[in-house]
Amino acid sequence: MAVCLLGTRWGQYLGSELRNFYRGPLYVCGRDIQRTTRIARQLGAEEPLFAWETAVEHPKVESVIVAAPPTLHRATSCAALRAGKHVLVEKPIATTLQDADAIIQAAYDHGRVLAAGENIPFRPAIRKAKELLAEIGQPRLFLGTALHTFPKPEETSRGILLDFAVHYVRAVREIFGEPDEVYATSAATRDFDAIGEDNATMLLSSRTGWRATLNFSWQAGAGRCPEFVISGTKGAMKIWPESSAVDLYPVQPNRWTRAASAIRPYKLQSLLSSPELQRERHNLPRTDRMGYQAELRHFLDAAHRGTPSVDDALQARRDLEIVVAAQASLETGVPRAIPNMA
Repeated sequence: MAVCLLGTRWGQYLGSELRNFYRGPLYVCGRDIQRTTRIARQLGAEEPLFAWETAVEHPKVESVIVAAPPTLHRATSCAALRAGKHVLVEKPIATTLQDADAIIQAAYDHGRVLAAGENIPFRPAIRKAKELLAEIGQPRLFLGTALHTFPKPEETSRGILLDFAVHYVRAVREIFGEPDEVYATSAATRDFDAIGEDNATMLLSSRTGWRATLNFSWQAGAGRCPEFVISGTKGAMKIWPESSAVDLYPVQPNRWTRAASAIRPYKLQSLLSSPELQRERHNLPRTDRMGYQAELRHFLDAAHRGTPSVDDALQARRDLEIVVAAQASLETGVPRAIPNMA
């Protein structure tokens, strides 16, 4: 099956992940002739292409991975689907719900596989956290943090909520389930036309009793810190970027904590005691820690079978729907109810 990478920024990374397991015909399409030619050579591609219209109409291309700027997702994805190609479109699936619906409808109309570029369900750490969820009791609090330096304008969607929140919303949904309400706030935003907010906090809540606080910023990198902290009535978990393990912290004292509590004098006990004594480390596979290879393999397997499917895209639309509600909350200053899933 011949695959075309449409986009050479994030597309370059996806291409390198793809080449870890896929040795079939590959095409690379980008706007910068020199960059596209260089990346095509590095990835062992058949030939570089320099206009997305050429890529989606290419007679040998059967599947397209859309890693173009999000404002182009509707045009490129719909054109590829109309041309009979299977499509994986990167997150966010679109910048508006109307555009997302148009892409999904095109997949229905032309009987193609439409997948969304979201690695969260394929990350070993997320899968392990779901396995361990019962160990922390009733879910109560989900903390997510993404602190980054400001990207180039051509690499942004329309604000940090679209760029990062769709990703973290999926993490909440995968582990805790569906939220019922969202409230969003932001500090003073830089004056960048058409880019939108460069920092924001989202508060998601559920009638079942849990809350999620998601913090995003383009203003400064913070080094390595926990990406997700998940707590419940019986314990908590930490998930780190590019996780090699999921750390579980039960509330019930283990033998090390009990031993430390018996140390006297108390001054010595305080020196030797640490919350890390409670840690249970659950190691993860060493390869594909971020799940991109599994995500790409999932798409290509579905495309190879050829059975029309939009399930992944519908999940990506749901992520976008929640972020759109957060954007409305940011504008109005009041919480917004999140529609139930259809």
